[in-house]
Amino acid sequence: MIKYQLNNRREIYERAFQETWFQTVPLKTWTLEEANLFLDEMKKDKPHYYLVYLLAIFTGMRRGEILVLKWKYLSVRRG
Repeated sequence: MIKYQLNNRREIYERAFQETWFQTVPLKTWTLEEANLFLDEMKKDKPHYYLVYLLAIFTGMRRGEILVLKWKYLSVRRG
């Protein structure tokens, strides 16, 4: 029963992509220069958000992951 349901689901997803039920949108990513320009502006205009954006851009962390960070999670010795 479970195997049938998984196979059926897989077939539905495959058909959806073949018939373009899902639209793929190309992502625009920043160059290093664009990211640094953005961070420079943040540092000037909203310095209290600078570290949040720095973490997001250079580590790939998401908002929720950044917001739950605590100093006790940071280990300077381990890097």
